[in-house]
Amino acid sequence: MKKIKDFEKVIEFAPDAMVIVNSLGVIEYVNLQAEKIFAYNREHLIGKQIEILVPERFIKNHKKLMDSYYSSTHVRQMGTGIKLFGKRSDGSEFPIEISLSPIEKEGLIAASIRDITEKYLNNYLINKAKRLEDFAYITSHNLRSTVSNLTSLISFHKAEETEAGKEILFNKFEQTVEKLGETLNNLMDVLIIQQGSNTVKSNINFDSIYKKAVDTLEFYIVESKADIIVDFSEAPTIEYSKIYLESIIQNLLSNALKYCSPKRKPIIKIKTSLVEGKTRLTITDNGLGINLQQHGAEMFGFNKVFHKHPEAKGVGLFITKAQVDSMGGQICVESEVDKGTSFTIIF
Repeated sequence: MKKIKDFEKVIEFAPDAMVIVNSLGVIEYVNLQAEKIFAYNREHLIGKQIEILVPERFIKNHKKLMDSYYSSTHVRQMGTGIKLFGKRSDGSEFPIEISLSPIEKEGLIAASIRDITEKYLNNYLINKAKRLEDFAYITSHNLRSTVSNLTSLISFHKAEETEAGKEILFNKFEQTVEKLGETLNNLMDVLIIQQGSNTVKSNINFDSIYKKAVDTLEFYIVESKADIIVDFSEAPTIEYSKIYLESIIQNLLSNALKYCSPKRKPIIKIKTSLVEGKTRLTITDNGLGINLQQHGAEMFGFNKVFHKHPEAKGVGLFITKAQVDSMGGQICVESEVDKGTSFTIIF
C-alpha cells in the first residue's frame, strides 16, 4: 500500500499505538506499539474489521460512532471522561484513550490509541479510598448522634419520677432505636454497593423495569393523579445490573411523585436516548424543584432532605448515585424552584 508507506516512517515507532482504517472500517496499517498492546502480529490485523480490537459488548455502539465520525470527520479525542476498552488477542480487555484524525486525501482515519491501565487503576484506588473515607465519616456521624440521643434518653428516664413521663421517654427510646436500625440497614446497603456486589450485568428491557416500579408506586400515582409519559423507543434495552436499575428507576420516580407541586397536575416524563453511543435515562417532572445554588453541593448527600414530606429520609438519591458510580456511570441533575427537576443517568 503505497499510500500507507508514506506514513510508516513517522508512525512506525510512535509511543502510542497507531491503527489506520478505511471508510469500511477495515484495518490497513498498524504500528509496532499496536502489535504490542493488542498482542497481535500485524498480519493478523491488516485486512480485518476494526471491531476485532473492540470488546463484543461495545461493537454495536462502536459502529454507530464510526458512522457518525465519517459523516463529519475532524480531529476528535475519545476516552476522556468516559470509559473505552480495547480487546487483546486472548480476549482480555484493558482501558484506553483514543484520538481520531482524518487522512482526507486517502479517505482514511488514523486512530492513536493509548493504554491507560496504570492511570485507570490509580484513579480506581483513589476513588475507592475516597468512598471508604466518606462512608466512615457518614457512619461515625450518624451513629455518634444516635448513640448520644439514646444516652440522653436513658438519663432522662432514670431521672423521671412519674410513670406517664417514663412511658413518653420509653416511646421516644423505641423510636430512636427503630431509626438506628433503619440507618444501619441503609449504611449496609451502601457498603454492599461500594464493595461491588449485585453488579452482574444482563440484557434488561427498560419497559419491564418501569412497569415493576409503577406496580410498587401505584398508590402514589393514583393519589397524585400524575400523568406519566414514557418513551423507551430510542434505547429499549441495556446491559446493566437488574437490581440496580430497578432501584434507580423506582427511587427517581418515587421522588417525582412525592415532591409534586400542589399548584398543578403532576406530569412526569421518562425517556431513554443514545448520545455518542451511550445510553441515557432521563426522568423529568414539573414538581417543586430544588434550589441548586443552595443545595447543589449536597444533592446526593446522606440524610439530605430538601422538602418536607412524611416519608422523606434523604437516602434514595445517595443510594442511587452510589449505584450509578459503582457501574461506571454518571448522574446529572437540572432543577428550578417551582418549575421542576430533571435527572439524567449516563450509563
